[in-house]
Amino acid sequence: MVVRGLVGLVGVVLALGCGPSKGEDGDTGSTGGDTTTGDPPQPSVLEQCSAPAPCDPVSRDPGSNGEAVDPDLECAIGQAITTILEGDAAGVTASFCDIGCFGTDLFLVGNGTAYLQAWSTTDVTTYEAIKICTLKDATFFEPCQAQPFDTNACASLSDWVTDCEAIATATCP
Repeated sequence: MVVRGLVGLVGVVLALGCGPSKGEDGDTGSTGGDTTTGDPPQPSVLEQCSAPAPCDPVSRDPGSNGEAVDPDLECAIGQAITTILEGDAAGVTASFCDIGCFGTDLFLVGNGTAYLQAWSTTDVTTYEAIKICTLKDATFFEPCQAQPFDTNACASLSDWVTDCEAIATATCP
């Protein structure tokens, strides 16, 4: 199984086999039902747009220590600030795993926008619609640095963006 991670119930994903699983042909087995859950089935924005993913996935499970600074979240926050200041595209992901996994992928475009996509995994991975959003500015991220996970305002990737709108396909830089 491929390891994934970037926001879920309380923030982020566990890397113990959670996340999109690719078959022998490389297909993730994405399925869909409606426009919010992928009808037709949605592709992964992080697979559709290529960009560096400099940070390990932010991964959480029911036993995660919320009183500690999460180094993967710290890296992702630093990457968001770098993207804002330097304009370089990057991908980050977070998830929460228990019986299944729920996560969020965030593709930081580098021009003040980001693509946000929620996903879930049980037997197959289902991607919800890709949303184009406005990335919050550096003043949002700076106070989040070196903060424990449970009190970190940046723990949920969906909080990193505003003004989101579902789109049919991402335009990759």
